[in-house]
Amino acid sequence: MNQLVAGASVPERNNADILAALNNVAQKFAVDPAAIAAIIHSESVWDTRCVTGSYIGLTQVGPDFVESLGLDTSAFLNLGAADQINDYGRWLAYYNYSQQMTRYSMNVAAQPIARQAAVLQAVQFSPNGVKWKKAFGQGDYSVPSTLSKQARFLGDTSISDMEAYYTGFFQQHPPSYAGNFGPTAMLARAANALAPAAALEANAGIQAAAPSQDKDAIANLIALGSDISSLNAAQATAAQRLLNFDGEIYPSDGCAITLSVLLQKAQINIADTYLAFDLGNKLKGRGWTVVPVGGQQAGDVGSTCGPTPHHGTDHIYLVLKPVNSDEMLIADNQAQAPHFRWASGKGGKSPTTFFLRAT
Repeated sequence: MNQLVAGASVPERNNADILAALNNVAQKFAVDPAAIAAIIHSESVWDTRCVTGSYIGLTQVGPDFVESLGLDTSAFLNLGAADQINDYGRWLAYYNYSQQMTRYSMNVAAQPIARQAAVLQAVQFSPNGVKWKKAFGQGDYSVPSTLSKQARFLGDTSISDMEAYYTGFFQQHPPSYAGNFGPTAMLARAANALAPAAALEANAGIQAAAPSQDKDAIANLIALGSDISSLNAAQATAAQRLLNFDGEIYPSDGCAITLSVLLQKAQINIADTYLAFDLGNKLKGRGWTVVPVGGQQAGDVGSTCGPTPHHGTDHIYLVLKPVNSDEMLIADNQAQAPHFRWASGKGGKSPTTFFLRAT
């Protein structure tokens, strides 16, 4: 389970007890602590004394639950942030969160943090609701968790709409985990020179013999991109190389070099490449075949490039897992952890024009 150490809008000062509480509750209920932090931000923006009608505190709990703690409104509002977060764990237990996730086959821990946050938000709105939970267990995220709209930014309160909001939230408030290279750490390392490449290889835990063909390295490539620590190590290496190459500050213009480093770590012998357009051509030159959009699979490389380079819209990334013909879990330079992207460009991204596959 990830251990949150910063980010996700958690207050920056005197936050040790807050982080400990977030990690404690997250571990008990098999969710990412950043997902809990995200709904706290949405519900109260970290105001322990927030009151909205009869709902109070960081996570806006109701009067019945407060009474079950043996407290009144005033006493609960006087609790510190860490205590209220720990009480949120009691609130989840009060509504049998774990049992309900099991009952409706909702493997929340396996979801990206934006979707986890959307689930917690839906539980916030409808802890005893059934329809949206049944739908989620069947892979359908379109069922609203409430009969009426709530905050405008949460759309129709379906998992899909709320996940879209939380995806943007985590882009603005990226979480940092124990052992994670966040943007600040990356830039500090770039300024002071990173450890030798061999040390980063060891940090990522990569020990693999050179495969005879690129396709034999794809399983290792997927594993590297899926693991936060090895992805962050690759991103840190890419940040240093990008800075040395043209003075660019990562993650700007860092997609191609990030994927280059991941390919190298997977023992695919490709030179450092700094343009998405060029990297796609190099892979084609190694025998990677073009796959049309909609036919992508894990291990494919997605490209938004056209027939000529176009700075600002060209992008290249690694597909870790397709959800359907459009949505994918990917790894690139744009997030510190695997995240979701749509081939169609949903969410304001450049649409993918083709995929490449090692064959």
